[in-house]
Order: sequence, then C-alpha cells, then structure tokens
Amino acid sequence: MGKKLFLCFSLLIILLSCKNTTKHNETTITTVDTLFICNLNENKEIISQIDDADFLNDSIFVIISNKQIIKYSTSGDQLDIITHIGNAPHEYITPSLISVCDSSIFVWCSSSLKLIQYNTEGEFINAITDYRKAIKNFAVYNNEFVFFYKNDGTKEGIIDVYDIKKKQITASVGNYSDEDLLLLMMRFKPQIIIQNNYVYFIRPSRLSIYRFNVKDFKLETFADIEDKEYSISKVDNARAVINTQREKAFEYIYKNSLTDNLFHTGNGLIVKSEIGEYVINERKKEINRSYRFNKFYLWNDGQLNNVWKTTVSPCHYTYINYKDSVFVIQNTLYNEVVPNKLFKIIFTNEIS
Repeated sequence: MGKKLFLCFSLLIILLSCKNTTKHNETTITTVDTLFICNLNENKEIISQIDDADFLNDSIFVIISNKQIIKYSTSGDQLDIITHIGNAPHEYITPSLISVCDSSIFVWCSSSLKLIQYNTEGEFINAITDYRKAIKNFAVYNNEFVFFYKNDGTKEGIIDVYDIKKKQITASVGNYSDEDLLLLMMRFKPQIIIQNNYVYFIRPSRLSIYRFNVKDFKLETFADIEDKEYSISKVDNARAVINTQREKAFEYIYKNSLTDNLFHTGNGLIVKSEIGEYVINERKKEINRSYRFNKFYLWNDGQLNNVWKTTVSPCHYTYINYKDSVFVIQNTLYNEVVPNKLFKIIFTNEIS
C-alpha cells in the first residue's frame, strides 16, 4: 500500500485536410528560452498549488488556488479574489479548470461536474449542470458549443460536443485506445485549439494533431509527426490494468512517452510531448528525472519546422496559451520561501 501511495503522490506532482508525416531528425533540435514576467505575490491571499490559469486581457490573468479565483496583474500583484464555494447553481466545491472566453470566465467544478459562467467581475451568468462526465479540459465556442475533452474511462468519444441552447450532446468525436486510457491517468491539461471554425486536439498516445469542423464534426488527422525517441508500448484491456493492476499501470506511465499539450503560435501549432522515462528509487522514495524530457514540435504549412527539447522539472507547470503566445506558471514546491513565477516561453529559431 505504501508503494502505491508513493506512486500516486509522485504522479500528482509531475508535469507538466490532408495527412502529413515528417521525421523530426530532418529539423534542428534546440532548447527553449523563457522571459520572466513576474513573481506571484501574496498581497491579499496566500496561495498554494495553482490548479489552472488563463489571461483575462493583456495585463490581467486569473488563477485557481485554494478553491478561489484570484486575479493578478502582470506586475505580480493580486487585484481581486472571487469565492463562490457551495452547492448553489452559481457555486463550486472543487474548481479545477478555468477559461476566459467572450468576456466571461468559465469554471469547471470537478466534484459536482458543473461548468459555471461568470462575468469578469465574478457575477453569475449561467451554469451547465447536465454534463455528467469527468474531463481533462474544455473550450467554449461562440456561446454555442462547449467542447469537453473527456476523461471518464471510456474509449468512445474524445471530444464531446455540447450544444448550449439545446442542452445536450450533439456529437462525440474520436475514440481513445487502451494506451490513451492508461496515459490519461497522468496529470496534464490538453489544450483545445479553435481556429477558422476548426477544432484541433491531441491524443495522449499519438504524436499527431486531429481536427474537425464545427459544421459537420467530421474527424480528420491534420498532422502526424515521427520521432524515434517517442515510444508507446502496446497494451490490452486498460480498464482491467487500471482497476486490478495499479502498479503495472504506473509502471507503464513512467516508462512510456506522452503527448500532453497543443499550442497555437504565430508560426503554427506546437505539439508538446514527454519522452524517455522516470526512474523510481523505491528505497529512497525518489524520482530520477534525468532520463525524461519535454519536446515541442512546431507544425506549419504541412511540415515540421522545428523541435525544442528541455529536461522535465520537479516543479509543476501550468501552461497558458494566450493569443499567439505560450506562458507558463512555475509552481514551486516551497512557495513559502520561493514565490510562484510567471514566464513567457520563447521558442527560439522559429521560422518567421
């Protein structure tokens, strides 16, 4: 039991129209740079782990921490605190995801399975209470659809399309593999990108970009990327492994690659993955991350333009894709001494 608890705890703090195929070794691999924006000060409220974040505008961003929505200026000061804890329609119990769309703040409550819409001042607008599935992320489109990235343990449907006016699921797009189901146990938030009436998303076990049109919801593979360092082992009956062989499930997660995010930039779409493996020292209760790496792949004009590679940090990272830029909040494990920090990721040598 102690071994399982250690593995579970360790897992929680770890990160962070035509079909095309390109091999990554045809490009130059470089490292990413970061631009420091600010420390996250605690002038109004002490914060702990940051569950999610998004930008409200160019100078204000919002985070979820300690079951509160906290507004920050990009100079690092807390501006306002929004708290709606409870069971009423406008309240949440465990807010876990936040997204700003069309001058509204949307908050997902993972315990009550409820999506709540507030205005930018935190005043209640609406709530979706009849979508009863666990999710990894969501995206709102023109106040017409909500695209839910499912995480309910079933293979059928990666993205559920929820019609806000009809109050029902109108389509389910894509299917998970057994490998996907195991990798979904990892803590990550895959972005859903909406551009020119297309919805773009990734799967955990494939180094690919998928998309569908909001008019017909027809799925297509937008891009396939080949990387010799990216490795996924075949698995059968993931549900049985998860339910009855938890140690085997965690071993699979630590030893296999993972596609965990997708970003849009001015130069194209960037797929993020983890490659290599985590080495567990059970005697010392430590995780060796020396053999685990983040990789970022820039896809543009039907080809792979660049690849960046960085080491995996023990810190938890919260990624924010705002406009055409990618930001990250570094959640320090010792924020009583070292403050959480906001950075902008600079993908050097991008094709302009």
